[in-house]
Amino acid sequence: MKTAFTFIICVLFVTSIRSEESSENVHVSGSFRVAAEGEELPRSAGTQQEHPFFQLEAMKIARAYLDRQYAKEREQKADQFGA
Repeated sequence: MKTAFTFIICVLFVTSIRSEESSENVHVSGSFRVAAEGEELPRSAGTQQEHPFFQLEAMKIARAYLDRQYAKEREQKADQFGA
């Protein structure tokens, strides 16, 4: 346990040093709201697919992960409540 913790700290330290060297890094924070099937989320200007940010590969991966997690939750709730 102590070895794993030390390793993680070292990796974070090296990553922080490397990120300071490049001025091209982008730091993003925020949250996602996952819509249920048929639910419409309010959007400001345009659709998410039109914005270049949502075309980034990392965003596509994050969206796919969230979709899988939400599907698992729906399945678990359906099993739990017998729907």
